[in-house]
Amino acid sequence: MKSDVQNIYVVPTFDAEHQKLLNQVLIQYEKGHPQYLEFFSPCQKNFERKKYERKIKKRLGKWLHLSKEDFTSIVFIREEDEVSKQFILKTIGLLKDEKQNRKENLFHFAEISTFLPGFTFHILPLSALSAVFSVLAIQANSKRRCLPRNGTDGILKLKFGFSLCLLCMNTICRIHDFSMNYETMYHQYKLSHDINHVLSERKIILDTVDNPFDGEMATISSEMVTDILLDSFTLNPLLRECDLEIAFKLEQYIHDNPYLDYENLYDDFSSFGVIDTDLTLGSIGGQKFDEFIIVYDSSNRDFLTYQRILEHELVHRTGHLGNSFLNEGMTSFIVYEYMEDFKVTDGYFDQLLVTKILCELITPEKMLEAYSKDNMNIIKRELLKLNPEEENYQAFMNLLEQYGKEMKKYSKEDRMDEFFQIRAPQFKNDLYPFIDSYMSADLEEKKRLNILTYLHGIGQKMNIIVDSYFNQNVSNAHKKTYFKE
Repeated sequence: MKSDVQNIYVVPTFDAEHQKLLNQVLIQYEKGHPQYLEFFSPCQKNFERKKYERKIKKRLGKWLHLSKEDFTSIVFIREEDEVSKQFILKTIGLLKDEKQNRKENLFHFAEISTFLPGFTFHILPLSALSAVFSVLAIQANSKRRCLPRNGTDGILKLKFGFSLCLLCMNTICRIHDFSMNYETMYHQYKLSHDINHVLSERKIILDTVDNPFDGEMATISSEMVTDILLDSFTLNPLLRECDLEIAFKLEQYIHDNPYLDYENLYDDFSSFGVIDTDLTLGSIGGQKFDEFIIVYDSSNRDFLTYQRILEHELVHRTGHLGNSFLNEGMTSFIVYEYMEDFKVTDGYFDQLLVTKILCELITPEKMLEAYSKDNMNIIKRELLKLNPEEENYQAFMNLLEQYGKEMKKYSKEDRMDEFFQIRAPQFKNDLYPFIDSYMSADLEEKKRLNILTYLHGIGQKMNIIVDSYFNQNVSNAHKKTYFKE
C-alpha cells in the first residue's frame, strides 16, 4: 500500500573533508510539510551507480518505512542536472534554517524558564513548568541529528552553566526543594551527551560495516551463523569487555532460533551502544531503544544486577511483539531459559506465566516465530483456530495490553508491591474466561494441567517450572518445581 510520499530526491555529493559521499535527501509529501535527511556513504574507487542506488534505496526503505510502490518515487539527481540539484539543495537549506530556529527558540525558552522559581519564591506551578520544559529540551536534543554538533555541544554547555547559577541562587535564597538541582542537571547533560555520541558513531559504523548477510548467500550451518553474529559484537567499538561477556550468553539462543533476521541483527549488533546513567526511572532497570540500551541508576548496581538488566534488553533486540505484555513475556521467557537457569530475575512473573500458557495452546515454535518476526498475526491465526470469535481475541489482547501498561506505570512510580496486592488478583479473575475459551475438549491432559497450574500462579509472584519450552539443551533437574519468590 502506497504511503503519502510524493517524491524522494537524492543528491549525492563528494565531501572532501570526510572522503565520503554526502547524500542529501528531500522528501515531499502529497499532504504535509517536506522533510530532509543527510547521511554519508562510502566513496569507493570503482564506483558502481546501480549498486550505490540499490543500497541507498534499501537504507531509505528501512528509515522511512517505504512500501514497494514508494520506491518508484525515489529519484537520483545526476551531477550534470545542475538546475534540479540547486533547487533541491536550496530547499534543504531552507528546511534546515527553519528547523534550527524553531528548536533553538524552544531550548532558550526552556533554559530561561528554569530561572522563574528562584525569583518567585518557588511558586509550585512555575517550578513544575520549568521541569517539564527542561526535560523536553533534553529529549528533543537527543533527536537533533540534522543540527551541527558544535551547536549541540554549545547549548548543552550553556545548560550546564545555567545549572551552576541556579545552584548558587538556590543556596542564597535557601530554596532547598528546587525542582531541578545541580546533580540531576549534570546527569541529564551527561546522558544527552552520551546519546549524541552513540548516534553519531552508529551512523559511521553502519556506513562502513560489511554485512555478510547482505544479499544472496549460500546456505550455511546454524553454527556458522551463530559464530558470525557473535563476531559482530566484537566488532562493535561501543561495547565494553563486560558488555561483550554478557552478550556472548546469547550464543545458545541464537543457535536454537531459526527465525531470526540475520541481516538486521548483524547491523544492529555491530553498532548499538550501552549507556549507563545515574538517573532513575522508578523500579525500571533498563530500556531498549532502536540505537542503544540505557541502564538506569548504574552506580548503585552490582555486576550481577547490571548483567540481568542487560541480558533482558539484549534479548529485546532480537525480537518483538506488538502486544507489550506478551513482548515482555517472551523476552523474559528467553532470558529465563537460556541465561538465568530458570530463575525470574526481571519481575515479569505474570507475563511469563501467560506466555507459557500460550506455548501450551499454540506451541512454543509459533510463539518463537511470532516474536522473532515481530508478527502478532501468527498468534492471532493460531488462537482463532481454537476459538474463531475475533471479538474474543481482541478483548483478550486488550486485557493483556492494559495490564501491561498499568504494571509499567506502577513500576515507574516504584509501587510494585501495591500493584501485586490490588491489581493482580483482579487480572487473574478476568483472565480465566479467556483461557478457558481456548482450551478445546481434545486438549492433552498434560497441557490442561500445566495451563491450570500456571493460572493458579498469576498474581502471586510464583516461579512455576514444569518443562523447558525453547532450550532443549538442559537437564530435567529443574522441571516440576513450584516455588514462590
